[in-house]
Amino acid sequence: MRSFPYELTEGECQKVMIAIALANQPRLLIADEPTNAMEPTTQAQIFRLLTGLNQNNNTTIFAHFT
Repeated sequence: MRSFPYELTEGECQKVMIAIALANQPRLLIADEPTNAMEPTTQAQIFRLLTGLNQNNNTTIFAHFT
């Protein structure tokens, strides 16, 4: 992908920021509406990914309004 940040959609920016946050394998991740600009199917995939982190002795905190 060869795009400037200002060329990305809000949902694409959220995906990039989640990837950056996970790259360092944090033990604690606090996510405030991490998927609010994504499609419902993508939201479900991201939540499954983030929920799976809890199985590795990590803590994930979500704030999401539906």
